[in-house]
Amino acid sequence: EGRRFEIEPEITACVLQAGYQILEVPISYKPREAKKLNPWKDGWPALAMLLRRRFSKPFQFVAPAALGMEEKQTTSVRQ
Repeated sequence: EGRRFEIEPEITACVLQAGYQILEVPISYKPREAKKLNPWKDGWPALAMLLRRRFSKPFQFVAPAALGMEEKQTTSVRQ
């Protein structure tokens, strides 16, 4: 449904909700010269998607799982 970056937080929410652990995998990265993301154009739709998900499925939201992620790292998926 989304046209830009709304899908990424939804995938993360679904993965956490399914009980998978998200781990960080180190990579080599060469920064771009120009930024492609716009906080207003890309951030608000992603936030709106998370809010829609939260209020359409109130007992399936992943906030408790996400709060436990403070000591864990992000990126690679493992169950």
